[in-house]
Amino acid sequence: MRIVTTAGPAVAEALVAPLRALGPVSDGVAEMPYTECGAVYNDPPHPHAYLGDNVLVRDFDGEQAAAVTRLTGPGSPVPCVLDVRHLGGALGRPPAVPNAVGHRAAGYLVRVLSPLALADAGEAAALHRKVLDVFARERLGRAQNLV
Repeated sequence: MRIVTTAGPAVAEALVAPLRALGPVSDGVAEMPYTECGAVYNDPPHPHAYLGDNVLVRDFDGEQAAAVTRLTGPGSPVPCVLDVRHLGGALGRPPAVPNAVGHRAAGYLVRVLSPLALADAGEAAALHRKVLDVFARERLGRAQNLV
């Protein structure tokens, strides 16, 4: 799990506390300078192939969290990285100058990725569809050109 906030240390600790209360975890949550924030992803230094897809959704509730955890968790037939990004703020407000940013009502971006060195592309694509179908009623669209 990756957690990022621009809040100060005391606020950040309060935000992380409910996650830690869920059970024993080993975490590396710490304050870091902006210049090091890319390390949050812990990507390997060499090229690697992934299959992925995403959906922009209005909301992300506990029922949906439980469903995607069942699909992508330890019992999953395909290794998955589930990435849930909370949106809002300036992205959700109308711009001062009109632009091409769409789906401003989206509260979350949900991405699912599978490393192709460890998964069959067809099986991964089928599982990704199931994961994103969990959000059918909340779906607004998808994000393009994710890096």
